[in-house]
Amino acid sequence: MHRLFSRFRHDHRGAAAIEFALVATALFLLLMGTLEFALVQFASGVVENAATVAARYGITGDNYSEAGAFQKNAAGVNRQEFVSQTIRELSGGLMDGANVKISTQQFGSLGGANFSDPSGATENGGFGSGGQGVMYYITYEWELFTPLVGQFFPDGKVQLTSAVLVANEEFE
Repeated sequence: MHRLFSRFRHDHRGAAAIEFALVATALFLLLMGTLEFALVQFASGVVENAATVAARYGITGDNYSEAGAFQKNAAGVNRQEFVSQTIRELSGGLMDGANVKISTQQFGSLGGANFSDPSGATENGGFGSGGQGVMYYITYEWELFTPLVGQFFPDGKVQLTSAVLVANEEFE
């Protein structure tokens, strides 16, 4: 028995394969985590941009429901559908616009309002009237691609949120 272990101890064939297996596992985990992090950052940027687009779209007070009424709204969709469509376009199809939640909170004026408290925001709550301040909250649940990384997050998803504060133009 001692002789058998002694023989294997001095045999170095296959050592590189074992070392590669140990190092490659850590390398692939690091690579998958880096790729997943990059995708989440990309999705976060898309949500940020969509919040800006939603705010720019809402401050004029027009419904823009007629085709061609707005430079990008050739299909004649409402604000909610327009922002969802914008997210799909900006993400190159990686994000599903149906999972977008848009909440708004209106303020009589921008002075003295608590902008950091989204508890008063309501989904599809309107885009405010002329001269009002409106806070747009865009929320998207990004589903992680790699199950190994996803196990560290609830339900394998990351909630991405962006908020933009605007003052509506004076309109009736």
